[in-house]
Amino acid sequence: MNNSNEIIIVKGSARYAGAPDVDSKISVELNSTLKEMTEYDRNLLVDLENLFDRERQECDTFVPTCKFTFIFENSYSGLTGPKAGPYDPINRNLYYVNPLYYRLLQNDQQDPSNEIAWGGFPQYHEFDFIRNDSNVVGYTQPLVGQNPQYHILFDAKEQSYYNWFFHLSYPSEKYFNQSMEYQFEDGEVFTWTVSQGIPFVISNDKFNGQPVIIFRCAMDHGLSVGESVELSLNCNGVNIFDVYRLGDGYTNSEKNVFMIFNIGFLCDIFFDGQKGTLKRVTNKENLTESKSEYYVRRHKIITNYTDAILTKTAFENNAFRKNTKFETKSLTPNLNARISLKEGTQSYSLSFKNTFSINGLKDNLNRPLTELYVTVVNRGRFGFFDSLKKGWGFNLGPELNTWWGNPNSDTNITQTSFNRPGPNITDSFGNSVGTLMTFYYNNPLEVDDLIDGDLCEWNDMTQEEQVLSLHYHKIRFNPKVFDVSPNSSLGYYYNTHYKFQLRTFSSYIENADRNIIIDNLPSYSYYSAYNQKFFWRDIYTYGYIDVDGVGVDNPFLNNKHYLFEDFIFRLIPEGSNINENSTLVNDPLIDDCE
Repeated sequence: MNNSNEIIIVKGSARYAGAPDVDSKISVELNSTLKEMTEYDRNLLVDLENLFDRERQECDTFVPTCKFTFIFENSYSGLTGPKAGPYDPINRNLYYVNPLYYRLLQNDQQDPSNEIAWGGFPQYHEFDFIRNDSNVVGYTQPLVGQNPQYHILFDAKEQSYYNWFFHLSYPSEKYFNQSMEYQFEDGEVFTWTVSQGIPFVISNDKFNGQPVIIFRCAMDHGLSVGESVELSLNCNGVNIFDVYRLGDGYTNSEKNVFMIFNIGFLCDIFFDGQKGTLKRVTNKENLTESKSEYYVRRHKIITNYTDAILTKTAFENNAFRKNTKFETKSLTPNLNARISLKEGTQSYSLSFKNTFSINGLKDNLNRPLTELYVTVVNRGRFGFFDSLKKGWGFNLGPELNTWWGNPNSDTNITQTSFNRPGPNITDSFGNSVGTLMTFYYNNPLEVDDLIDGDLCEWNDMTQEEQVLSLHYHKIRFNPKVFDVSPNSSLGYYYNTHYKFQLRTFSSYIENADRNIIIDNLPSYSYYSAYNQKFFWRDIYTYGYIDVDGVGVDNPFLNNKHYLFEDFIFRLIPEGSNINENSTLVNDPLIDDCE
C-alpha cells in the first residue's frame, strides 16, 4: 500500500487576505492498491462539489447579456432642409412646435400649396434603439406618384441597426499621445497631452486658520491624503509637494479638489488663476517607481454589429412618461392627420449570437483579461446627423466649449453618404431646378478595430488602474438636413463603453522578496528595484467574495459563465449640467457636549 500523490492543504488565510480558515479532514483507507477487475464492472466515486468548482475555475467561456434602460429628453427643435426650402419626407414627419403659426405662414404664401419648412422636433424614432416607423408612407414606404417617393425604404431585418451599433470590446492598448483640451471657469482654454497628467487651477485661502493652496482639477485626481504630487510648476527647483487635505468643504469636492500647506514659498508660481498639470506620487522617496502614468485606454472590437441581438423587454419601461400628441389634419404641411412621438419609455435586452472565450487575451496592462465591455456607437442611418465627435467627461457641461470643434475630437469612424431629391429652386433665368440632398451615416466597426475609451491612471506601486474620466461621443445634427439655429453645433452626448466584470483583482497588494522561490508568481507582477520585491494583486477565483465585497459570483452552467448587467443609457442634451450640484457643508460645531 502506498500513496504516490502528494497532498497539500493550504489555509484560507494563506490564500487570500481575510479569507476564513476552515477545518479540513482527510479520510485514509487501508485498502490494497491491487484489485481484480471484473469485465463491465467499473466504479468511480466523484466529489460533485469539487468537480463543479474545478470546471468553473478552468472555464474561460462567457455568455454576456444585459439590459439597457434608455433615458432621453428630446431637446432641440429646428427647421428641415437647406435655406432653399424644406425636404418633404422629414418636414412632414416632425413633432411640430407652434403648428398654427406655420399653417398661417403657409396660407399667406402666394401659392399656399408651396410647402414651407415647419418647425419641430425630430421624432423619437430617430434616437430609439429599435425603430418601429416601418409604415410611414412618404418616409419609410413609397409614396407613389410623387417625388421623392420615400426617404429610406424600411427593411425589417435592419430595424435594430438603423440608429445604433452594439459591439463587444475589451481594453487592449494604452495611448499616451492624445491631445486634450479643457475650458476652465474663467473661460481660458487649457491644452495638454494626456501623458502630462491632470490639469489644475490654483486659488489661495485659509483652512483652520492656516494658509493653504487649493488645486481644482479638471477631473478626478485619484489622490489620497499623505501622498504627493509632482507639478509642472517649479518653485526654486522643487516640484514635489505633499497632499494635506482633500476637498474644499463642498459636497463631492474630494474627488477633484485638494490642498497643500502654504508655508510661505519664496516663489511666484502659486497665485490665483495659475494653471498647470500634476502627476500622483505615492512615495516621494521612490519617485521613479511610484509616479503614476496617464493615458487613454483603447478598446479592441471582438464582434460584428450583426452579432448583437436587441429585443424589447416584455413589460418593463423606464421611469418617464411616453410623450405623444395627435397632429390634426389642418396643422400639418401635407394635411394628413397622425400621431407623433417625442419621447419613449422602452427598455431593451441585449445578447449576442455566440459565446466568447478569453483564453490568451491580455488587457492594456498585459494582465489576464478581467473586463469585457459593450461598446455603443451611433449609426444614424436616416442621415439626420453629422460626423461623430469624441471627448471625455470633463468636456461636458452647461456651456459650449471649443473642444467639440477641434480636429482632435474627431473619431476614427468613417461615414457613408446617400442622396435624395431635394426641393426645387429657381435659377437666375427663372427656371425651376431640382436639387439633391446629401445625407451621412456612420459605418460599423469591424473585428480588431480600435476605438478610444476612458482616461486612466496606472501606478506600479499600488498595482491599480483608476478611471479618471469616462469617454463620450457627441452626435450633432447636419445643419443642411435639420437646422437648429442659432447654434447648429448643439447635440447629444452618450457614454460609449459599458462594463461586464469577468473576474476581479484583490483589494490588497501581495509582495514577495526576490530571493524567495514563489510558486505561481503572476506574469504581470511588478518588480521594484527600490524595494527589491515583487508586487501584484491576485485574481480572485470565481465565486469568491472578500470582506470588502470584491469578487464575482456569476452563474455557471453547461461549462459557461453567464454574465448579466443592468445599464442606464443616457442621451444627454448639450447644455445640461450632468454633475451633481455642490453644496457647502460647514464643519461641525464643537462645544461642551463633545
